[in-house]
Amino acid sequence: MAKTPMMEQYDQIKSRYPDMLLFFRVGDFYETFYEDAKTASAELNIVLTARGRDDGDAIPLAGVPYHSIENYISRLVRRGYKIAICDQVEDPREAKGIVRRDVTRVITPGTLTESNYLDETSNNYLAAIYYEKGIFGLGYVDISTTDFFVSEFGGDSALRQMLDEFGRISPPEVLISKELFSTPGFVLDLKRCSSRPLTINRFEDDYPLDYRESAAFLNSHFGTATLEGFGLNEANSKVSLVAACAIIKYLYETQKSSVGHIKRINVRMESNFMHLDVQSRSSLDIIPSLYGVLNFTKTTMGARLLKTWLESPLCDIAAIEWRQGLAGEFLSGLNLRRRCAEILGGIYDMERIMSRIALKNCNPRDIIALKKSFDEIKKLSGLIASAAAGSGLCEFFGKVDDFTALSELIGRAVKDDPPLSVRDGGIIKEGYDAELDDVNKIAHNSKEWLLNLEQNEQKRSGIKSLKIKYNRVFGYYIEITKANLGSIPENYIRKQTLANAERFYTPELKEMESQILNADERQKKLEYELFMKLVEEIAAHSESIYHAARAIAVTDVLASFAEAAAKYDYVKPEITCGDEIEILEGRHPVVENRMNYMGFINNDTLIGGGHSHVQILTGPNMAGKSTYIRQVALITLMAQTGSYVPAKKAKIGLCDRIFTRIGASDNLAAGQSTFMVEMIETANILNNATPKSLIILDEVGRGTSTYDGLAIAYAVIEFILSGGGNLLDGARTLFATHYHELTVLDKTFSKVQNLNVAVADGESGVVFLHKILPGPAGRSYGIHVAKIAGLPEQVVGRAADILKSLEESDEKTNITRLLKKATGARHKVDENQLDLFEAPGAKPPAIPEEVKAAIEKIKSININAITPLEALNYLSQIVSLISPVQISGK
Repeated sequence: MAKTPMMEQYDQIKSRYPDMLLFFRVGDFYETFYEDAKTASAELNIVLTARGRDDGDAIPLAGVPYHSIENYISRLVRRGYKIAICDQVEDPREAKGIVRRDVTRVITPGTLTESNYLDETSNNYLAAIYYEKGIFGLGYVDISTTDFFVSEFGGDSALRQMLDEFGRISPPEVLISKELFSTPGFVLDLKRCSSRPLTINRFEDDYPLDYRESAAFLNSHFGTATLEGFGLNEANSKVSLVAACAIIKYLYETQKSSVGHIKRINVRMESNFMHLDVQSRSSLDIIPSLYGVLNFTKTTMGARLLKTWLESPLCDIAAIEWRQGLAGEFLSGLNLRRRCAEILGGIYDMERIMSRIALKNCNPRDIIALKKSFDEIKKLSGLIASAAAGSGLCEFFGKVDDFTALSELIGRAVKDDPPLSVRDGGIIKEGYDAELDDVNKIAHNSKEWLLNLEQNEQKRSGIKSLKIKYNRVFGYYIEITKANLGSIPENYIRKQTLANAERFYTPELKEMESQILNADERQKKLEYELFMKLVEEIAAHSESIYHAARAIAVTDVLASFAEAAAKYDYVKPEITCGDEIEILEGRHPVVENRMNYMGFINNDTLIGGGHSHVQILTGPNMAGKSTYIRQVALITLMAQTGSYVPAKKAKIGLCDRIFTRIGASDNLAAGQSTFMVEMIETANILNNATPKSLIILDEVGRGTSTYDGLAIAYAVIEFILSGGGNLLDGARTLFATHYHELTVLDKTFSKVQNLNVAVADGESGVVFLHKILPGPAGRSYGIHVAKIAGLPEQVVGRAADILKSLEESDEKTNITRLLKKATGARHKVDENQLDLFEAPGAKPPAIPEEVKAAIEKIKSININAITPLEALNYLSQIVSLISPVQISGK
């Protein structure tokens, strides 16, 4: 059977969008066919049926009502699908043959602007990645806010750095070159480091892969002669511009209107920001936990910016101090802060509203929200000018334009409570346009005429239930229930028969219908034209409105910092170029918050600068070691975002990176055990840390045998202290461990300090005091923790017996003695030391005298002439010779 003309039309349109789900408008439904129908049915839990045949087989069909399409699209996009919406693009009444259809919207995970599809507190990026000659270029844009950035990554750690940045922005959609797409493991790496479902597309064949061609295309888009004005050049963005070009190309393909609202592109210089890898962001639980503590923002724009600041702390002291200064002005002005919060609460998401305006995808309520925001900005400007005259805040906010004229224009044009649709009228106020007023009078009078006709017909026929109704198919009609059909007047002409009623019309009603419908259609058309003209007028001010939106976001975040500081008793940290971290009475911001600020034990931190650079923290499980080391990292991070910090006093030397190796996890998909993951993360730290880094290590080496783990932990600390890799003079390092044997390192290295967590062990039991004290811990109290965790008493008792036996043996003492000897050998005969990070030297290691004596004794034995008893005596002599060096098991 041949396909119908409509299905032929469908096939033709679907061929242009093969990788998308095509929703095809048919009457009051959007329908999907073939494989799209099967996917839609499964994902949306809607009925799968069939329509017509293709080569004898039924064509699968699944449809949804047109009025609820947005809800269904939202569900599909969140699961990573790309959607094409195909509408009727001509009036069916004027169509000759099949009505013309075309795709009017393309919706992909990375190109969303509609508020009901987006997380209002997070950016929604579309990213692109290109690789050339050892350099990764990354570009990413949020078309709902116009934020557009490029970065480049080179050197031995280029891939890891790029993946870390990719994980930070976690875009829902990315474009990658075909070479990267076919590179084994690359796609899996991208998905693994992203915090949300990821849709991956390959570059199209017509995407430029050359710097000059890409730059020319971008200049054409921005209307510039050179990209130098944005800070981009061949030296800093040769590869990333190819990625940026791919993004703009893709937007041209998917957006059915101009993307001219993207007017800027920014180079993100990684050296300006503290680097946080995927593992560190996860371990420190920046989002959502720290964000949840500090978030007192009142606008969605501020909430998004706060997330960005927390995940990208600054490495520029002047910029940090500028943020601190403005936050301090809010902190010192309680009335200013509170009044500001009230005003900010009335400001809508101007960034995303303006993007919808630029893409002509806005609705009348967006315009009213913008007007209300303009009015609140005027109030805020007046408040800051009067309450903070001459301040940095006044200077900053004084650059925001006055939008009074635009607000008044919107107020004259748009009704205060308009409908959502731009096509159904009811938007424009009376008095705004004379022609529309005339049309509205005709429409209003016709409604009165219809009401009068209905009342007259009820009286004439005696049928009180008679109603005059309207629908798009049959127009206006008189509806009478079947029980009253015997009373209908003679001039009624039957129009339609229903199960319980009949529909009629009269010549008089038919004549009036034509006038009403013409007036109604003309009214809707005029209102739409007037509304779109207003939208264009607003769009002409887009640059100043975007600037105002960003100023609002910054103000909101700084006020949020001040509110947090006031509520939680935070202080302004001093930021220096040194490498010291000096914190007096520091507190963990998240744990303190969850304890409701009752009973949290503060602790001092003195590391780097003139203090020790590596601090080995020992102590019981659950005593607070992990909380303390995370606390130091979070205070450092908060300080470099410009926030105040939970302490009595703080002095922070700039950190270029915070590295963490905390917790246990595996990566079975990549065939990596828990210990392998631990070693990979540790290797990343040792290979990339610098003297300006802060390293947080928790229980390194615990994933393997005691001897292996202890050896690795020892060698890692030794590597940091010896300035291996890029470390030069070492790095500020907090090392929490249960390997008490490591505490001997402070005897050899002047930059090592032992710390422990205080414990009260008395007759009433063990009490963890959570206080950090100098010196090593005496014991781990692991059995006590097992007991309070609920292990059976039999297990706890047996464990205590075994522990006592082990402690009575001399194994632990011997391990400590060996480590001391290894430490001595490392520094006396360094060139002979075999370790994890250096090749062996030319000289063989020196043999202890005790071992030499034992060897000579063994050589003197004639094994063919001695008796068993003599052999036992010889063995005893040998053991006595070598017992000082305890070569156990060799």
